Amino acid sequence: MRASIKSHPITLIILFLFTITPEKPLWPQQSDEFTNKKVYAVNRWITGGIGTAGLVANVVGIQMLNNRSDINTNVIMDLDMRQVNPFDRWVFDLPRDQLNQAQSISDWGLNITVVLPFALFLNSKIRKDWIDITLIYFETQMIWVNLYNYIGAGLVTRYRPLTYLHDIPVEDRKDPNNARSWFSGHTSNTAVASFFMATILIDYHSHWSNWQKIGIYALASIPPSFVALYRMKAYKHFPTDVISGFMIGALGGILVPSLHKKKNQRLSIGPVIHQDAQGLYFTYKF
Repeated sequence: MRASIKSHPITLIILFLFTITPEKPLWPQQSDEFTNKKVYAVNRWITGGIGTAGLVANVVGIQMLNNRSDINTNVIMDLDMRQVNPFDRWVFDLPRDQLNQAQSISDWGLNITVVLPFALFLNSKIRKDWIDITLIYFETQMIWVNLYNYIGAGLVTRYRPLTYLHDIPVEDRKDPNNARSWFSGHTSNTAVASFFMATILIDYHSHWSNWQKIGIYALASIPPSFVALYRMKAYKHFPTDVISGFMIGALGGILVPSLHKKKNQRLSIGPVIHQDAQGLYFTYKF
């Protein structure tokens, strides 16, 4: 049962990608004139440079977090579930006999989803721009993982739910990693990947209806929701941690590609020539 749960959202999206290849279109294809146009404006040196700088910053940030001192034993012993706000407190009602298994499932969910956007290149319309899209994805992940390193766990001390479990040995609860509950990095990185993938699909198929676009984003919400659930089952995060991670990651997956999108596909300018008036017209597609 667990294997089928892990593969379910991934299988859905991969099957969807196969349906939109030119050999078997799900929606009417646009003209060759459109498919030859660039969807994104990418300076490869700048985008690659930002991604590389983010990679270096990520290595430094992870070392910084890992080098922190253990949580003080007195702090651990004073933690009380009743001090947790009611919304987050229900996480303690989840089963406690499969913590390691739940963590492993959440790790697999993250690892699979992070590489899933490369399945975009099954689509020939997207594959022709694979270098630019890969660079944008690299840039997006590196920027957003550092939000966790330096702003989330880097600035906010919040103890994971498992530190409140007195049936777990104190030595295991003192691990400095257990002070990094907000926000959920697993959920955030997964959301970045799935919403990035959805945004690329939509940008390359601008003729899709609003309902079709909503459906794509609904599919994109499945992997981070799945990972978020198992992060809570592993007692790694509270509900507000995974909700925050979901929202932050989804923002990155949508925002960065949108910033790269060629503006001339949204903005149209043309002359107005009339016997009573002359000028320019502007139209902007939201």
